[in-house]
Amino acid sequence: MKKILQTKIILVILLTASFAVQAQWINSITRFPANPTSADTIYFYADLSFPSGNCDEHNQFSGVNGQDVYAAAVHCIGSLTFICSYTDTFKIDPLPAGNYNFTFTVLYGSLPSPCNPTGNGATDSSTFTVTSATSVPFITNGNQATMILPNPASNTIKFLVSDKIAKAKNNFLVIYSAEGKEIRNYNLENLNPENEIDISFLKNGIYFCNLISENSLSSKIKLIVIK
Repeated sequence: MKKILQTKIILVILLTASFAVQAQWINSITRFPANPTSADTIYFYADLSFPSGNCDEHNQFSGVNGQDVYAAAVHCIGSLTFICSYTDTFKIDPLPAGNYNFTFTVLYGSLPSPCNPTGNGATDSSTFTVTSATSVPFITNGNQATMILPNPASNTIKFLVSDKIAKAKNNFLVIYSAEGKEIRNYNLENLNPENEIDISFLKNGIYFCNLISENSLSSKIKLIVIK
């Protein structure tokens, strides 16, 4: 009886270890801009979860081979028993006009870093089209030219803008309450495609972020704050 019990315990341990090796989730992949042109730098944001932590120590790779855009990340995690989440960012230089396929693979191994991946990783893919850039004045529509990640957010956000907006001058980011009251005004003279903004002063609720640039470029995005 004792031997049978020991065998069952060993089996449970092996099954648990097997699950830990294989369990990982790609929650979502966001592309920005959503509809890129041949003049745009493209960013891919992969929202990931792992069955244990910490998961911030990682190595990542990306590249382009013809019409295939690929990215991969190896996260090194420890034995802490909690769901660990992380967002990987991949930057792809402007691509020629055409149709493309993006493939992302995530794997993980054991700390310390750098670590070797253990087993097969989760994979996700999507297709997208790059159109030719034109000299037509750019008009934002609130979801292709600007984006906020994460959303909902708590203390900081990444405010993303297209390359064309980033080159504009006299940029202002204004945060309004749901009632339309101005909360904070940022003078973004050196606007980058990816900007980190401190919102730790905001309480739980719904806000609106309005980007105003030269030539009356404007974009309003709803921001949800949850502490």
